Amino acid sequence: MTVKKIINHLKRRLSVMAAALVCASPCALALPPDAYAAHSVLAEGSWSKISVETSGMHFIPASTLRSWGFSDPSRVRIHGYGGARITDLLSTETYTDDLPEVPALRTPQGIYFYATGPVGWEMEAAVFRRVRNPFTSAGYYFITAGERDGATPAPTGTPGCAAAPATDFLCPALHELEEAPMGEMGHNVYGEDFRLRPEQKISIDLPGRAEGTPVRLRTSFAVRSAGASTLEISAGGKLLGSPLQIPAVAEYHAGSAATASFLIPADGITDRLELTYSLRRSATIQAARLDFAEVNYTRRLALESGNPLLFTLRQPEGRLEGAAELTHVWDVTDPLAVSEMNIAREGNAAMWTNSATGQRSYAAWTEGMRMPCPRLVATVANQDLHDASAAPPDMVIITVDAWKGEAERIARLRGEGKEKLNVTTVSADLIYNEFSSGARSVNALRRYLKMVYDRGLKSGRQLRYALLLGRATADNRGLTLTEREHSLTLPTWQTDEALAEERSYTSDDILAMLDDGSGADARNNRLSIAVGRIPARSTTELKAYVDKLYDYENSSAEGQWRNRVMVVADNGDNGAHTDQAETFCARVDANGHPALMEKVYVDAFELDGGVCTEGRRRMYRLLDEGVMWWHYTGHGTEDYFTAEKLLTTSDITSLYLRRLPVLCAVTCSFLRWDGSEPSGAERIALKPDGGAIAAISATRRTFIGDNALINDALGRFALARGDDGRFLSLGETLRLAKNYIADTSPAAEGRTRYVLLGDPSMHTVMPDCSITVDEINGTPVEPGTQPVVTGLQTAEIKCTVTDPSGSTIPNFNGTAEATLYDSDRSTVTLGRPAAGTEGRRVTFDEHGDRLTVALDTVTGSRFTLRMHIPADIADNMRPATLNIAAFNRSGSRAAACHRDIYVAGTDLSALPDTVAPVIEYAVLNHRGFTDGQTVNSEPVLLARVTDDTAINLSTAGIGSTMTLRLDDSRTLPDLSSYYSPQAVTEGAAGTITYPLPRLTTGSHTLELRVYDTAGNEATATLRFHVSENAGPRISEVYTDTNPASTQARFYIRHDRPDAILDVEMEVFDMHGRRLWTARNSGRADSAGSSPMIWDLRDNGGHRVERGIYIYRARITDTSGHSSVSSAGRLAVTAR
Repeated sequence: MTVKKIINHLKRRLSVMAAALVCASPCALALPPDAYAAHSVLAEGSWSKISVETSGMHFIPASTLRSWGFSDPSRVRIHGYGGARITDLLSTETYTDDLPEVPALRTPQGIYFYATGPVGWEMEAAVFRRVRNPFTSAGYYFITAGERDGATPAPTGTPGCAAAPATDFLCPALHELEEAPMGEMGHNVYGEDFRLRPEQKISIDLPGRAEGTPVRLRTSFAVRSAGASTLEISAGGKLLGSPLQIPAVAEYHAGSAATASFLIPADGITDRLELTYSLRRSATIQAARLDFAEVNYTRRLALESGNPLLFTLRQPEGRLEGAAELTHVWDVTDPLAVSEMNIAREGNAAMWTNSATGQRSYAAWTEGMRMPCPRLVATVANQDLHDASAAPPDMVIITVDAWKGEAERIARLRGEGKEKLNVTTVSADLIYNEFSSGARSVNALRRYLKMVYDRGLKSGRQLRYALLLGRATADNRGLTLTEREHSLTLPTWQTDEALAEERSYTSDDILAMLDDGSGADARNNRLSIAVGRIPARSTTELKAYVDKLYDYENSSAEGQWRNRVMVVADNGDNGAHTDQAETFCARVDANGHPALMEKVYVDAFELDGGVCTEGRRRMYRLLDEGVMWWHYTGHGTEDYFTAEKLLTTSDITSLYLRRLPVLCAVTCSFLRWDGSEPSGAERIALKPDGGAIAAISATRRTFIGDNALINDALGRFALARGDDGRFLSLGETLRLAKNYIADTSPAAEGRTRYVLLGDPSMHTVMPDCSITVDEINGTPVEPGTQPVVTGLQTAEIKCTVTDPSGSTIPNFNGTAEATLYDSDRSTVTLGRPAAGTEGRRVTFDEHGDRLTVALDTVTGSRFTLRMHIPADIADNMRPATLNIAAFNRSGSRAAACHRDIYVAGTDLSALPDTVAPVIEYAVLNHRGFTDGQTVNSEPVLLARVTDDTAINLSTAGIGSTMTLRLDDSRTLPDLSSYYSPQAVTEGAAGTITYPLPRLTTGSHTLELRVYDTAGNEATATLRFHVSENAGPRISEVYTDTNPASTQARFYIRHDRPDAILDVEMEVFDMHGRRLWTARNSGRADSAGSSPMIWDLRDNGGHRVERGIYIYRARITDTSGHSSVSSAGRLAVTAR
């Protein structure tokens, strides 16, 4: 089903919302074209970047300007808006474009200007509350020199006062240290540590306090302890109010906080407030820290300390004492439109009446006062992200500077791929310069994307994707990171909540909310573009991941895994996880049964010592065979799935997969990518030698109700097609799923906790082309018909490869393979309780056992499958499943999963078959195995079997199932699943590659029994000895390029199929000098390695001369046992 059909269906159900529902190209609101400058001011001229730490008046001496390269201070201009936090709300009222000029006063001594730092104050309930920018510890500005004069504050107001002027004001003061977070979440960083010193004193200066006035204190304190704590706060030796009661920390909380406000009487207060904090505990304390102490007091409106005065008045009239001849009063309510008050002098007082009404902020200062001087950060090269003539991109890759090369590699991959995307790569630092006045900010990235998106809408080619290359961290300011670590991060949006995990999360959704007016409420804002992030922690890790992207895009691993989906569900919670998994499957199937669904539900298996052993075995077998989508629903943590150990940390380490799935884990915190340690999803997706190609999961705890919405929505779009007929990209799948939730459940917050680790423009390996079944045994397959094939019958199934529109592809020539599964069966779960929750028996349907497989050659898009149906079938007249895949040498692929075929009855006219199958060989680890040989403790059975008709793969019968018995006492499970067919002209042939479980040291026997579809039997017995010390053996090292002129490919044959090996290849000259070494680690292919390629250059990068060279190999297993090959010779020709 296409996205358009899904949307039309939703319109019929939700007519009220129909106008809001969109498909792959949504309508959106855009700022007017003139909201964006055609070019940035940084596009020309010479620029320097400066920083300030606080808000207030700043002075740059002329001598400092000259040292910075500005010879004429009178021509210096200042641009930017400092370090105030950028609001999440996108609107014309909140948007500041590029770098506006800052009004300043230029004197022969230097330049005075008002700067905005990262901490400000907002009025709330008649007192000031601090507002901190959680993304930066400084504000930034840009200075340049030009021919024109710079902006100056415009004079305003009336000198003098007609009414009673303000002579004092409410002044805020703050004590706040930022030393460590309570937990790795949220923006807040906490101060003094009280664990070893439970009583501590702090002091807050109150300069200019009006005598006889009280002081208002608001303070907050956090504790992490299993017991309750009590906090006493004293001022001047007097206890303030009642002691604060801080409760024991709740589960999944980083701490418990107590916030209180006090009115401190004027008695005994001087110009310094002395506070004492005394902590009393009832249990061991893991953390205890003061958060902040905010003070509001009445201050005289006077220049008394030799420093500038910042103040806020609610009335337009003011009287400032302590003024001098060169005193200025600036209205800095809007720091980009500073005005100078016209003042009248009366002795040492300055008086004015502001023409603007309402609450206004001021800075009063006298030339020559002590003022901070900004710090020179760097000289800035010209840049112009605002360039209106740039072609609108389909995709933007935002990267840290260190990873520009890898960003370009991804851009080339997508630019040269099927969609030929126009991809722009851009450094985050350049975005900060033009979109947040040089400060790190997640909303700088968003504002840049907003500009690109709006311009794309106007041009008709809108932005579709944004990919972030940068580690995620809750510590956006890098207070707890090294400089190197911080340089590899890109900012993350976080909730302000930093203690309660159920209310704290991080998400990249804000970057996709690009409609006007969006951002105020993340729960119901729609996503305009698809966003993903690759949170690598090193250049090496990122390069390995980009290598995986290239390998995935160009994967030669053909077969039915490309349309196989594995759905895994946890138990407990009254069967909710199983229900949600079934909903996901139903939604996927509603798109036309595009995939083969494999179900692994924990509650369908018995437990072995609390471990779901059989479920584990089935899940990992399917992963080994290959699935394109790995979907999990249930309980999880940052490190693992399920209490029944379905996926553990050690499993992740050893998850060496050749066919990479997309992992979607609908569970808690499995993609907590902003922690100090990588999450399970990061370890899987960023694993260089296996794992997954991408991951969708939650960054924090989620709730069952929200997960139900996610499962439902993802199922609708995971295998839906776009208007172009292609399956949706991974980013579009998640975007549309989230928009569906926003439209249908606007109050649901859970969707925002789910993020994409990976390239949002990436398509899965699911083939876009399909396969139709045209005839079965000569009977055309028409809609509504129920074709039946019978036991012992050789069914002929004629098929056609079609493009996404359903048209035949005449030039498709290649190979087709298919598997027929028996009729559906119903399974009832056990209904076990789990993790303190009730269980419930749930009935679910799944396809039957594998009956038979077939191969054929595709010619002109057409092929015929000849499938030999075994006698042993379920025979229950429920639908069977026929999964088909086709591929050709040019890389085109098709797949389909047909559910409109039935397997029932027996062909009574079938001729008797008395010819037994043949086991051509059955060995362990290597074809050179001999009976009685010593092997390692986890050997692999390798066998090839043939039959004149067909090998029986069914497990429905008794006594005719392919089996493998160990020591005549234990039947090893699921052998037929490890059978792979081979193309032959007559009869059937295939191989078995079966990894044995870990065996005890000593002598053992294996008996292999194979049957054909008529029940004829063949057996083979192996005798062998197991030793823990049996190391790997190299049987052959060879090259297929001898002599070599441009490169040499080396291959290694050994006796460790499917094992994790370190492989080392060396080349020496005839004097024994080592010229070249290459190493590779990973999972071995069968009994050999992928080629190791030598470009005929030595380790110094120089091309070797013509001559004879010696090569050899070494392999080492995970136990440290190794084997070195004999030497071979390679001839190298002249260049």
